[in-house]
Amino acid sequence: MVIPRLYLSVFGWVMGVLFFRLMDGKELLLITRTVYFSATLIPAFIILFVETFPKRNLTFSNLKLCALLAVPLIFSILSFVPGAIIKNVVNFGVLKTINFGPFYHFYVIYIVSYFLLGLGLIIKRYFKLQGVEKNQIEIILLSILVSSLAGVSTN
Repeated sequence: MVIPRLYLSVFGWVMGVLFFRLMDGKELLLITRTVYFSATLIPAFIILFVETFPKRNLTFSNLKLCALLAVPLIFSILSFVPGAIIKNVVNFGVLKTINFGPFYHFYVIYIVSYFLLGLGLIIKRYFKLQGVEKNQIEIILLSILVSSLAGVSTN
């Protein structure tokens, strides 16, 4: 169940970035907020994926799961609150500038922290597993590193 949600989050982010680059006008602010909403969910779903791989059962207690998902939920809501994370978007034709709100720095800290936690869990899992599962973790780690670096460097 975690994988489809992760794919949906990534798809939402990719489509949002595409529309952000292509569109202008009133809908640009909504699209920008959608991009940040989608990006908010990705690190949490990566952590949940790592916790369920390879046995597909979640080892988190309900309390730990709620604590893990509370922060992304807060930032998901804040991504649509006017001025909280994104104040506005200024369109200069091809170049668009996002003016950030007071919660943006906390948003960045959340994204970086959760990605680092996810990567730490993957690396920890890498040293515990053997054989095919260890090879799968290498592929997953490389994929997350490449896509994360691409996402962080373009946003």
